[in-house]
Amino acid sequence: MNSKEYKIYMSRWKIFTPLILSLCFVVLMILFPFAKDTLNTIFYYLALLLFGSGTILFIYYFFFRRPHIIISKTGIWDHTMKTGEVRWEDIEAIQLLNFLGEKFISLILSEDFLKKKNIKRRSTIFNKFFGSSSHQISIGLIHIDEMFLAEFIIKMMEASDLEREQIFKNFKVEEPNHSEYITQFLFNSLLILFLVYASYYYLWIIWVVMIPTGLASIEARWRIFDPTITKICSYIALLGIVYITVFSLVFVTLDAQLQGLGEKIEIGINDFGTKMGRYPRNIDEISKNLDLNIIQMWQLETVKYKFDENRKGHIQYISPKGILKEYDALWNEWVKK
Repeated sequence: MNSKEYKIYMSRWKIFTPLILSLCFVVLMILFPFAKDTLNTIFYYLALLLFGSGTILFIYYFFFRRPHIIISKTGIWDHTMKTGEVRWEDIEAIQLLNFLGEKFISLILSEDFLKKKNIKRRSTIFNKFFGSSSHQISIGLIHIDEMFLAEFIIKMMEASDLEREQIFKNFKVEEPNHSEYITQFLFNSLLILFLVYASYYYLWIIWVVMIPTGLASIEARWRIFDPTITKICSYIALLGIVYITVFSLVFVTLDAQLQGLGEKIEIGINDFGTKMGRYPRNIDEISKNLDLNIIQMWQLETVKYKFDENRKGHIQYISPKGILKEYDALWNEWVKK
C-alpha cells in the first residue's frame, strides 16, 4: 500500500445492532429450546448455528478492528480483495447494489487487470441477480454515504494523476452522529417489538408487513441511483426482514413452550392422582409443582382445567385469537375444539 492512505473502518454503532439482535436470539434459543420434533430440531440447530456464528463474527468486528476499505491516490482496496490494491485506471465502471438493505459498490474491472492477476470472471448467483461481474465492496457496516463514495470513485477513475492527488486530498468522511444511531436503534427496537406483539394477536399484520418488505426490496434494487427512494426502501426492507425473523423465532419458541406446558400439566395431573387417589379439581392444586419457566408461567394464565368426577379432567387453552384448544395426551399435542 501507499504511504498516503485513507483508512475506513467498520462503524461500531452499525455493528452494535446486529450484534445485540444475534446475541438475543442465541440466548433465547438456549434458554427456551424448541427442538421437539424432527423439523423443529433441524430448524433449531440451523438457526442456532446461524445466529451463533453471526454473534461471534460481530463480536470480532466490534473489538478487533481492522481497515475495511483503504483508499489512496493510486487505487482502492477492501479486506476481501486477494488481488491487492485495484488501481483507478483498472476500474471500467461501478454499480451501486442493494440486496435486502445491504449495500454494495460493484467494481467492474478491466480485462487487462483480470489477466494480469490471473482472475477469471465468475458467474455467481449474486452476480447474475445484480448484473455485476467483478468485485463487490460491502459498505453496509461502515459510516459513509454510498452516493458520496460512488461519486468519489468515479472522479478518481476519470481524473489524471495530478487531478487525483488533489481529489484525494479533499476526500474526507464525516464523523458519525452517535446520538442519531442510539435514537434510531431504540425506535427500531420498539417498533419491531410492537409489531411482533401485535402480530401474536392479529396475524394479518404479518401480511401487512411482508408485502411492503417485498416491494421495497425490489424497488431498492432498481432505483439504486435515486438516493432518497433507495434509503427509504432499504430501511423498509431491512426492518421488515428483521421483524419477520424475530416473529418467526418468537412464534416457534412460544409454540414449543406451550407444547411443553401441556406435557408438564399432564404429568402433574397423573402424579397428583397417584399420590392423592383422585384427580385435581383445579389447576392451582398442581401449578406449584410443575417446574415452569417464565414463558410457561405466562401461558398458564390462559389454561383452563375442566374437572370431571368420573375421570381425568380436560386441559384447555384459549389462544390469543380466542380459539379453544384441548391437550390430547395420546398424541401429545394441542388440538382445536
